Amino acid sequence: MAAGGNERGRDPWPEHCRRRLIAAVLGAADLFPHPGDDEGERIHESRKTLKEARALAKLMAGAVGPPAYEAQRELEAARRRTGRARDLDVMPGALASLGGRVGSRVIDTLGQAIASERRDAHAAHREIDVGAQIGRLRAVARAIEVWDLAEADLSDITRSLRNAYRAARRRGRLALASGEPSELHRLRAAIVDLGHYFGVLEPAWPAQFSAFGQEFRRMREQLGKHNDLTILAEFAVSCAEVSPAESEALVKAIERRQKRLVRRVQGQFERLFAERPSALHDRILAYLENPSLAV
Repeated sequence: MAAGGNERGRDPWPEHCRRRLIAAVLGAADLFPHPGDDEGERIHESRKTLKEARALAKLMAGAVGPPAYEAQRELEAARRRTGRARDLDVMPGALASLGGRVGSRVIDTLGQAIASERRDAHAAHREIDVGAQIGRLRAVARAIEVWDLAEADLSDITRSLRNAYRAARRRGRLALASGEPSELHRLRAAIVDLGHYFGVLEPAWPAQFSAFGQEFRRMREQLGKHNDLTILAEFAVSCAEVSPAESEALVKAIERRQKRLVRRVQGQFERLFAERPSALHDRILAYLENPSLAV
């Protein structure tokens, strides 16, 4: 976005973030799956875009206040409407990642149960008023257009990033020490947001921010695989067609796989969060005050 679109003397970064947020919200509206068009890839892209929009709304909360929180709530509600279908779509891949550690009967039984649940999810999706949901997302975009950014500046953005980094750093240490799936899942949510924060600020210093973004994506992928296995384990335990002995063997195989994933995440975490939050803030602020590309 060219700087010329801002009033003379106005900090361009809040407006840049607003433009990117509006684009993400409208993209989510375009991608929101209609009945009959809710296969795995469409669901995945829709959820990914909604997460990007929600993250950028969080990033702008320090500059905007309550209107940003309202946008977050609407975006999260839209994402939740696609949740169950996404979980079912990833389970076959999670099952396949266990290789030969699971018996063929369990694989076949779970595969059939997952397919049955997915058909039910398709039917449930047909009950969603997709037109109304898309209308709500477009209304969110229109509301963002009139957010008052007259007093906003880049310090509002960098403080939000610093606070998110500090919170993720603290959460990551606790999650990796405990190994609790729920804590690791919350860490993943924080990593998703940070990845989008660095992505929107990439024009300040593309090489640096792109490198950060790639590392966050790698960590997000490993934590995502861990969470997919947790979802699979919960599904298997609740599946009546899988015997307790088979379920126990599957859960043990999942736990072994998850331990390997956590070891990888540990190294990624140490690289990404080696810097103190205050030092990161000062460095990011310097990049934004002296960007290599116009915004």
